Amino acid sequence: MNTASHGWLTNPGGSGLSITIDMKQVVKLSRIIHHFYHLNSPYGQVNITAMEIWGTNKIDFSLLQNRPYWLDSLSLVTGHILGEDPTQALPDRTFKDDWQYLGYHAAPYYTVASDVQTLSANGAEYQMPLNAAPVRYIRIFVREIARSMRADNYFSMGEISFFGDNTVPQE
Repeated sequence: MNTASHGWLTNPGGSGLSITIDMKQVVKLSRIIHHFYHLNSPYGQVNITAMEIWGTNKIDFSLLQNRPYWLDSLSLVTGHILGEDPTQALPDRTFKDDWQYLGYHAAPYYTVASDVQTLSANGAEYQMPLNAAPVRYIRIFVREIARSMRADNYFSMGEISFFGDNTVPQE
């Protein structure tokens, strides 16, 4: 279980709203459970409360230095990518052409204290699309922080767990 002193926390004023995770194996995902950084306060501090998730089974490492390829239009136009002109046009091809969309996922919002405590203890569970292909890499774009959107790219997460079938071909 996460506590107030464990988890992942960005620096205020950092660039971007995305995280890429290598699961080290190809998995046919069924669900993801996202635990919040601050125990008993899923809607407070700088907890991620909504995210967009993308996945792929391979990364073209020759594209890692191609910054425009990795730009996200929503993060760009809202000014969340430091050093980038929010009015610039995106290239014809971005990572979204090569990665599959795994959905927009938001933590449920509860007002009853016992429901909030249950969410804090169990995390928010997100189902993955049944027709999604197996993936190795997950790219998370933060879309809401503590039920709003901060201008300084400051966000946190306690833990994220992936569930699915890893007996698929590993390529």
